[in-house]
Amino acid sequence: DVYKRQALGTGGYSPAGLHGAVERVAEPLIAQSRLVFHYAMYAVESVTDTLLAEVLRAGTKYPALEDVCRIHRVEEARHMSFAASNFIDEYRRASWIRKLLARILAPAIATAIYEVLIPPSVYLRAGVASTTREAWSLWLSSHRSRPRMHLRAKSMGRVTRLLNNAGAAGPGSRFVWRLLGVEL
Repeated sequence: DVYKRQALGTGGYSPAGLHGAVERVAEPLIAQSRLVFHYAMYAVESVTDTLLAEVLRAGTKYPALEDVCRIHRVEEARHMSFAASNFIDEYRRASWIRKLLARILAPAIATAIYEVLIPPSVYLRAGVASTTREAWSLWLSSHRSRPRMHLRAKSMGRVTRLLNNAGAAGPGSRFVWRLLGVEL
């Protein structure tokens, strides 16, 4: 695995970095709760599918890349359907405390997934930034940009629809979503 990453020049994410911090918080929650697992799966697939749809909408010079995006979108749709169905079933069977936790954690999980999908190190690897500080500055600027906020809202729209369909968009959830800049 390490040899393949070195040969391809892709590297891996740092468990001590941004991804690692999110992973350390999310992993125990996901491992302990099928409800959180299915929700997180849906959120990851939704964010990924939204980004792939944008690549296809904008078009590229590379027909092979567009073909890969189309294939992945079919896979994302299957995964989202599976995760949504299971989340709704799990939510309906959950105790009131698990439902409350799901409502409060859902916005944070979805937002974290979106934010860490492209880490600051991407700017270094692409040669756009020459220092870690510059990479973080570019990352923060891009996350505050109007196009990025539009994509985030589009991604979160699907996630919030799932919560509404499951009956999981209660007052605690709405409050946290609003804090994160997303309207239910």
